Amino acid sequence: MKTGKRALALVLSLLLVLSAVALAGTAVSADDDSYVVGDTLFYGTYPQSRVTDEELLSRLEPELMEEEWTSFDYYSGNNTEANGAMKAGDFMLWQDIVLSGVKYRAVRIDSYRPMYTADDNTARNSNQDDNGYTAENIYWFAYEPIKWRVLDPDFGLIVCDSAIDSQAFNNFMVRSDGKYWGSTDRTYYANDYSQSSIREWLNSYFITTAFSSDQAETIKPVMLNNNCPDSAAFNAPATEDQIFLLSYYEVQNEDFGFSSDDDRMTTATDYARCQGIFEYEDTPLQWLRTPTNNTSDAYFIVVTGSPDYSNDITETDIGICPAMALTELKNDPTGAPLYGGVGHNVGDEEGGIPKLRINDETNFWEVSYDGGTTWTSLGVKATGDEGPIGVSIDTIYIDDNNHLIVKLTDGTENDLGSVSVTNINVTAEGGETVAVTPRLQINEETNCWEVSYDNGETWTSLGVKATGKTGAEGVGIEKVELDSDGNLIITLTNGNEFNVGKITGENGADGVGIATTEINRDGELVITLTNGRTFNLGKVKGEDGQDGANGQDGQDGADGKDGQDGKDAPTITGMYYNENGELVVQMSDGTEINAGKPAANTGSEDEKAAVEIAAYQASVSVDYGTTITFHAATDSAPSGSEIHWYVNGEDVGTGNDYTVENASADFNISARIVKDGAAVAESKVEKVDVNTSFFGRLIAFFKKLFNSAAFVIDQK
Repeated sequence: MKTGKRALALVLSLLLVLSAVALAGTAVSADDDSYVVGDTLFYGTYPQSRVTDEELLSRLEPELMEEEWTSFDYYSGNNTEANGAMKAGDFMLWQDIVLSGVKYRAVRIDSYRPMYTADDNTARNSNQDDNGYTAENIYWFAYEPIKWRVLDPDFGLIVCDSAIDSQAFNNFMVRSDGKYWGSTDRTYYANDYSQSSIREWLNSYFITTAFSSDQAETIKPVMLNNNCPDSAAFNAPATEDQIFLLSYYEVQNEDFGFSSDDDRMTTATDYARCQGIFEYEDTPLQWLRTPTNNTSDAYFIVVTGSPDYSNDITETDIGICPAMALTELKNDPTGAPLYGGVGHNVGDEEGGIPKLRINDETNFWEVSYDGGTTWTSLGVKATGDEGPIGVSIDTIYIDDNNHLIVKLTDGTENDLGSVSVTNINVTAEGGETVAVTPRLQINEETNCWEVSYDNGETWTSLGVKATGKTGAEGVGIEKVELDSDGNLIITLTNGNEFNVGKITGENGADGVGIATTEINRDGELVITLTNGRTFNLGKVKGEDGQDGANGQDGQDGADGKDGQDGKDAPTITGMYYNENGELVVQMSDGTEINAGKPAANTGSEDEKAAVEIAAYQASVSVDYGTTITFHAATDSAPSGSEIHWYVNGEDVGTGNDYTVENASADFNISARIVKDGAAVAESKVEKVDVNTSFFGRLIAFFKKLFNSAAFVIDQK
C-alpha cells in the first residue's frame, strides 16, 4: 500500500511542478545549481525566539503604545462542538516595534486561546499555560531569519524547517445532516482547503509579515492538487497559491527527501509555543492540506513523523510549516519592515550597535559597525555540513594590532588579519571624547549575542540568539501496549517504561427491566419496572369450574354415583417479553397468552406524552475525546411532533439519536418533544463531566495515536 502511495505521490508531484512552471512562467536561476535536496537557506523573517534578557526588556517595554495593539482575531466558543457558535474575539493581541534596527513582537494574552475554536477561554482548554505562557501577561519575541529546507532545487520548492506558528485548519464548523460544513449556508465541507482559514492566513497575514514586497515578488504561484486519498467524493477544488501547506502525497515523496518518518519530524519555535502549540518530547504536530472522507477532519503529521492520521480541523494547537517556490534559491534573511505599517521604529541614541548579515556570494557571516555602510567577514560559514557537535563563535574582538580575532567554542582562535573599523566615540568622565572598539561575545546562560564598548568590562545583550550546539539524540517511543490488567504501558527507546494506568471505560448503566409482578385483589396482573413505571394488564385469573351433576337413581333403588368435581382453571406460572417487546404470560397447562405491548394510561395527547434519555444518569464522567451517542425514549408522542436535543440550553439537532463527537468540555444534555414549535414534554437534564486534565488529554492523544481502545459510548 505504501509503495502504491509513493508512486502516486511522484506522479502528482510531477504534475504539480509542470503546472506551476506553466503558471509562473519562470524557472529557477542557474545560480542555484549548488543547492541539492535537504540543503537549507534563510529567507524572510518571523518572530521566533523569546526575549528573556532583562536589560533588553527594560528598553522594549516603555515603547509599547496602547493604541497600536492589534487583535489576532482568534476564535472561541461555548464548549459545544460543531454547533457554529465559535466567534472571533480580542483575547490575544500583538504589537511590533523596531529597536536599534532589530524588529520585535510583543504578544499580550488577556485570556487563554482554546485548543479547539469551539471551546471557551479557560486554562484547562489551552496548552499555553503548559508551555509557560499565562494569561494577563505580555511576552516579547525577536524577528529572526526563517530557515527553509530545499525539497526540489530545480523548481525552487522549499518548506519551513520548523513549526513556526500554531493555527486551526479552519476556524468555523457546523454539523448538519450527518456532515460537517465550513459555513452557515452549508455550501462546502469544513475540511475544504480551498475555503479554509489557514489558506487565507498563509496568503495574507503570513506572507505580509514574513517578507518584504520585493521578496514576495520572487515567490511563484503554484497550482495545487487538493484531492482526498480516501474517496474522490471528498476532493477539494485545486488552488493556485504562493504560500501553502504540503499535501499527504508530497510528504511521502522520496525525491523531496522524505524517506522515513524521521525526515518529517520537526521542532517548534518559542513563538509557536506562545500560540498554544502541542508538543510531545519537544516534537510538535503539523497540518497538511489534504482532506479525509470525514468532513470534519484533515490529515496531519503526528509526533512520530507519520502522516497517516487525521484530526478535527478546528484544533488550534497543531503546527504550521509553510511551503513555497522561489524563482531563485538564495539567502535573503531580511523581511518586511513593519507589517501593514503597524508598529513603530525606536531610534538608537547611542549609535554603534553592530549588525550581522550573511554574504549571498560567500555564505559567510559579516559584521558592520557603522550602520551597514561597510561590512567585514567573520570567516564563519552561515550554513555547513551537519556534524555531531557544531562549533560556534565564542568571542569576537580586535586586538592591539588592529587584527580581527574570532575565538571559537572549541578553544581555537582565528586571526583574520588587519581590518578597518570605525570606532565609536563616547564621552568619558571629565568630558573627554574617547574612541572605543566594540567587542562581541555569546552569553553562555542566555545564548544571546552581547556587545561591549569598554574592552570587555561590561556587556549589553543584542537580543539575538546565537546558534547552539547540536542537541543530543532524542528519546522516542519504542512500543505502546495494554497489559493483562488493562494498564497502558509506554516503553521508550532508552528502555524506560511508564505505566499510565487503566484506560478502559466504566461499565454502562443498567437497562430497564421488570422489578415485580403481582395479581391485585381484583385479579388484575400488575407489572412494575425497575424505573418505577407500572402497567395494569387486566384480569388474568380463570373462573372456578362448575360442580358435576348428581347421578341418577340406580335400578332396584340403588343410589347413583356422585359426579366428579369440576377442574380448576390453569394458573400463571411465568412471564417474559418476546423479541417484539410483547408480554407473554405462561400458564400451568402449558399454554401461552400474548398480552401485547403495555399500554400507557389514557388521557389527552399532551398529558400522556413523555420523553426520557435512554439509560439516564443524573451525572456521568467520560474521558477527553469521547464520542457519545444519546437515544430518546418516548411515550405517546403526539402525531406530527419531533424530538429536539438541547446542549447547554441550545437547540443542537433533531431526531431519535444525537451524537457528541470528541467531547472536550463538560456539557448538559436533554431531549424535548416539540409540536408546532411548542415543547410538549422534556426529559431530565443529564450532566456529562469530561476529563480535560493534561493527563487525561495525554491519554486521549496516545489512544488516538496508537489506535488503542476507542472512546465511543452508545448510551442505550
